[in-house]
Amino acid sequence: MPTYSDPRFENMNRYMPGEQPYAQVTDPELGKIHAQVIGWVPGEVFISYPVRITDRFTTGQHDVKWLPGETVTRIRRRDSMWVSTEDDYPWHTRQDAKIAFRADPWTVYQQEAR
Repeated sequence: MPTYSDPRFENMNRYMPGEQPYAQVTDPELGKIHAQVIGWVPGEVFISYPVRITDRFTTGQHDVKWLPGETVTRIRRRDSMWVSTEDDYPWHTRQDAKIAFRADPWTVYQQEAR
């Protein structure tokens, strides 16, 4: 049985569970979505994103994908359309304070919250 090994995983810089930053991604296949960054190698980012968002906290199954780094912009947790209930809140609060980016107006949750 053949095995598949992606050398990017051997050299990937990883975030700890609960400390995976949120990002806005622009991808030809996915469009513009919000995702969490699992890790990265120079020039590429490995993301996790929900296949179907029911509401801000209910996302069901996630998929993963490697993307070019220039297609991924880090955003604050509170600006994401969805969030993980397993997030390390103090870590995200400290990290989010360093980010000035605001999500696009199509972020429905943010429009309702204002």
